[in-house]
Amino acid sequence: MTAGVHPLMPFWGLDVSQLDQRWLDRGYGVEALLFRTDELHELAVLERNLLTLAPTVPLTMHFPMDANYLEDRWIRDRLYEFIDIALRHGGRGVVVHTNYLIPVERLYRHDLAALRQRFLDLFSELDEYLAGTGLWLGVENMPLIGDLGDDVDAVFVYPSDFAALRLHNVGITFDLAHWVGALESSHQAVQHKLPAEILPPVQQCDLLDVTNLRDRIKHLHFGAVSGVALPIRRSRAQGGGLPGDDPRYAALAQSLCGAGLTMSLELIEADYRRRVNLWRGLDWLSNRGLVSGGQAPV
Repeated sequence: MTAGVHPLMPFWGLDVSQLDQRWLDRGYGVEALLFRTDELHELAVLERNLLTLAPTVPLTMHFPMDANYLEDRWIRDRLYEFIDIALRHGGRGVVVHTNYLIPVERLYRHDLAALRQRFLDLFSELDEYLAGTGLWLGVENMPLIGDLGDDVDAVFVYPSDFAALRLHNVGITFDLAHWVGALESSHQAVQHKLPAEILPPVQQCDLLDVTNLRDRIKHLHFGAVSGVALPIRRSRAQGGGLPGDDPRYAALAQSLCGAGLTMSLELIEADYRRRVNLWRGLDWLSNRGLVSGGQAPV
């Protein structure tokens, strides 16, 4: 098997019953996720759950996806606390979305370029905080429009949005499904001539333009999107699928997977205590020689 990514199993950090011991026995890692702002009151529970992991288990952590750490001081303090927990437990990195959710009807009121600069200033502060720790912070690329077609978190979508993010310890978590979804939404928005005031700035990009970011990618998220999200609730999308034979995902994975990177397999399950798609996703990657560490499933 050729050198590739080290695969991670995502799990809700407040529920250790979601951990598949078979996965851990094979030497693979985990990504501990919190989803909602109110879960930040449960950081002690998260930390106790991390203590159940062997120190050798590769670990990344994902900050809640609705928590506005840019403008809410309490939430920002919790982000620093979240980072400290990752450090205490030997984590490799912490994943953040920008978490600046804007209803599409109010998008015209926002200057995304100015908003992006505010995030870059904050990420510079976090870069200094992380100096010498060996821990990275990965800013995730987002789809152009949310799955329901009624909101956006569109500060970092296209490769050009990351142009000024050139820091030592803060880099990119690249999500394959988000990128394919962004391209689909961009293409369909132009084709259907949707009003610009309910769209973030649309760029026409090629699939592999993201390879220009390769030197700043710290971590990967694996999964596929179905459907196309367009405003306002014109159509919707859903992530967390398996790529199947879609050549776009194979091209992205083969271009971006590399030794030293971790990849969380963000796949929807009917029951997260009885993983099925996690193993199918691992098989998809293993069959393409894109996995390192542990053993491929039999």
